[in-house]
Amino acid sequence: MINQKKQPNQFAPLMERQSVASITLPKNLNNKYNELLTHTQEIRRLLQDGLPAEIIKTMWIVKYEQESLTIAVSSHTAANHLRYMSSTLVEFIKMQSMTFKQLNSIDIIVSYTTKPLSTSASMTSLPTKNSRNIHDNHNKQVLSTNARKTIAHTATHVITDEKLKQALLKLANCD
Repeated sequence: MINQKKQPNQFAPLMERQSVASITLPKNLNNKYNELLTHTQEIRRLLQDGLPAEIIKTMWIVKYEQESLTIAVSSHTAANHLRYMSSTLVEFIKMQSMTFKQLNSIDIIVSYTTKPLSTSASMTSLPTKNSRNIHDNHNKQVLSTNARKTIAHTATHVITDEKLKQALLKLANCD
């Protein structure tokens, strides 16, 4: 029997067809991916002692040019935290790393990770009531304990508008 390469089923999902066909990334994309992955690992290593683990785990370098670094994180809270510390981070990274010696600025973006929909839901191109509910439920995220405490503290001690204060306290106490 001759050893032949298995032909992909034309009705198979795209990922299965690509894996059977042994498709890989073009060399230039693979090189760029590896470069960004290396930068991500270095930045994570440098900042692991100074940033919360939740931020470190979701942090990715998505662009690096001579003087500018773009970091993607998965939440607005993490992005705001990093933006607030950006000037300090630039100086710290420049001092600790030979790779980023010429760094002058850090841009922070929020990049959401999504769960793939089931194949039956992805087959339909028009939104339905059920697909709308899936997206609405995905956008409802549970607040962390720290976020709840911060919101409650801010509402109690900083906010003077009663309606806003009550809304924030309700948000901090909801499950």
